[in-house]
Amino acid sequence: MENIRFLGEIRDAAGFHQLCDIFVLTSIREGLSISLQEAMATGCVPVAVNGFGCPELIKDGENGYLFEPMDVEGLAEKVLKAADSLELGRRARATILDRFDMNRNALRYAELYEELVSRWGA
Repeated sequence: MENIRFLGEIRDAAGFHQLCDIFVLTSIREGLSISLQEAMATGCVPVAVNGFGCPELIKDGENGYLFEPMDVEGLAEKVLKAADSLELGRRARATILDRFDMNRNALRYAELYEELVSRWGA
């Protein structure tokens, strides 16, 4: 237990995640987790539950790892894999930069609105 520290509230999520290699999300009550996105954006290898929004971000073995809900052994296995696959952190970061770029998404929304308006003539 000497290697475990409970840090309490973290006010600088990005700064904290930059100190980490792996981010584990075991929650089964979140949708598209902001904390998971923040960790991936800083290059942590994500290990998260298979379901509840996580598969929308993580492709198992490609940019992180997924484990089945309530499967403690599966979780442990994926954390060990993540420790041996730290290069997946770069892919996790690339996923967030590609899919959640605010400027690119704003342009996509504008294009969608233009298409809808031209289709139904507002």
